[in-house]
Amino acid sequence: MGRITHDHFCLLIFGQGIWKEAFIKKISKETKSSFFHLAGYSTESLFCTCPICNALVKLFDPLNPGEYVGICDLCKALYKRFKKIQGPNEGIILFSHQLMYDLNQLQNLTQNLISSEFIKKIYILEVKWVKISKPIPGVIEELSHKRLKKSDFLELKQDQFEYSVIYEIFKDKYY
Repeated sequence: MGRITHDHFCLLIFGQGIWKEAFIKKISKETKSSFFHLAGYSTESLFCTCPICNALVKLFDPLNPGEYVGICDLCKALYKRFKKIQGPNEGIILFSHQLMYDLNQLQNLTQNLISSEFIKKIYILEVKWVKISKPIPGVIEELSHKRLKKSDFLELKQDQFEYSVIYEIFKDKYY
């Protein structure tokens, strides 16, 4: 398997009901924009004038990543894991090679997503590549899972958030 050279942020937006194509495009575009801005970037940032650098900080569709986004072996393995979680349900899977280091901003993204009546829950995973010393199958095997109500996730403190944990975040009424 190839070398892991990027951090990985993974997001599965799990649908409520049947989604129309227009809604999928809308929520995907809004989520990508929100992630970009909450991660501390803006279209005026000098960093974002380079298309290669810009691609590293944006959310992307792992099946259609875009011209400058490299899909590594870990992306492929994580996509399979998230696709298995999604099953036949409506939803969107988005990745980034940028982590959202500020938990408050990640909580803002979560709040924005969960507030939609068409989104039942979300799954969030952040994997820091510098902490990985195992082959990719070992990384995938050691991922753990935490199931939290939205209110519990929003109360987490920065030092309580864990990397390599798939957070399943439900609307409080579904928990």
